Amino acid sequence: MMAAEAGVIQLMTTLYTTIVAVVKKLGMNLLALLPKIPILNINLIDLLTADAKALVATIKAAIKAAIDKGLDTLAGLFQLPWNYSFNIPDIDVLQMLQALIRDYLVRIVNLLISLVKMVIDKFKKILGFIKMIELPKLPTFEEILKMILNLFQLPDFGALIALIRQQYETIKQIFTALSAAFAAFGVVFTVPDPLMPDLKMPEIEFKQMLLAFFNDVIAGPVAKLIEFIQTLLKKILNFKLPLLCFTIPDPVIPTFSVPEIPTSLPGLT
Repeated sequence: MMAAEAGVIQLMTTLYTTIVAVVKKLGMNLLALLPKIPILNINLIDLLTADAKALVATIKAAIKAAIDKGLDTLAGLFQLPWNYSFNIPDIDVLQMLQALIRDYLVRIVNLLISLVKMVIDKFKKILGFIKMIELPKLPTFEEILKMILNLFQLPDFGALIALIRQQYETIKQIFTALSAAFAAFGVVFTVPDPLMPDLKMPEIEFKQMLLAFFNDVIAGPVAKLIEFIQTLLKKILNFKLPLLCFTIPDPVIPTFSVPEIPTSLPGLT
């Protein structure tokens, strides 16, 4: 995986280590439990062992297959709430991968929460009055996007991008509003100025800022969850997780190139 995603990899590793310990105590089948990313058909273990270029190649192949089938839009292909223009294919494909991984992390965290509840129920006698901590529900990209559309009274993502292109400062307004909306997550998101040095492409910049914002949304609740699980595992299993000190850096655009994507799909340039 790309170096810029080191913090996300560390988070995935921590989640994986925790899930393995909990699943083992529950006597469950790990592979049967782990969800898979749509289209890519890979799970958490695959993500931790995969090569970034191989993942990008898989996405590229899925896009080509969609084009070959005559699909006139890629919206929904990866169950992401936006389409891609492919004005800069390298960046679009990488942003797809980054978004897919972050949405997948929400599913993994939700799985872990379910497993922890099962542990608490199974080991009531040992745990006594310990109850599951309350955590804010982690949103998906689609839910965050719908929140943005509602905040700015826009009908769809196309209208949002049109607004951003017309009024560039809207990007900062969006993330200022989102930061206030997600205050319960401990999010203190600072929009960089300039957004992305040497690049002024509103659609790409917005998506990159959304990836960075999503990092902040995930980090706080997951840190609290892992801390709580450490207490449970120590009490039940005499097991200690690796020291939790992960941070999720803002995603940046890697420099390696991706082979050109076919341009026979209407709207691709």
